Order: sequence, then C-alpha cells, then structure tokens
Amino acid sequence: MDIAAQRKKAEDFLALHRATEILALCNTADVAGARIVVEAGFPAVASSSAGVEWMLGYSDGEHPA
Repeated sequence: MDIAAQRKKAEDFLALHRATEILALCNTADVAGARIVVEAGFPAVASSSAGVEWMLGYSDGEHPA
C-alpha cells in the first residue's frame, strides 16, 4: 500500500466535505454501480452495509461475519 497515495485520497475526500458546495454521495453495492456513479460525475462513491447485504440476499446485520 502506498501510504502517500492513501493520504492524498483521504485529504481529497476531506476537502469535499469542507467545500462550500453540498456533497451528495450516491451509494452503490458493486463495481458496476460505482462506475456508473463516477461516469455520472459524482466526485466520490459511497457504500452502505445494508446495500451490500441486500445485494447478497440478507437483511442488514443478518449475515454472520
């Protein structure tokens, strides 16, 4: 893992939160959805545990780790 690259990504993401524009994040549960979100122009992609669980056929928190 490139620590400098990870730090830059974290700093960029923090800057999105501190900007004057409202940050709207679109949740996706897979790579295809994430690519669509990026192509639509969103500056970042979010994911939720519920979205991933539902995609796998479970209720959130139902799937044992």
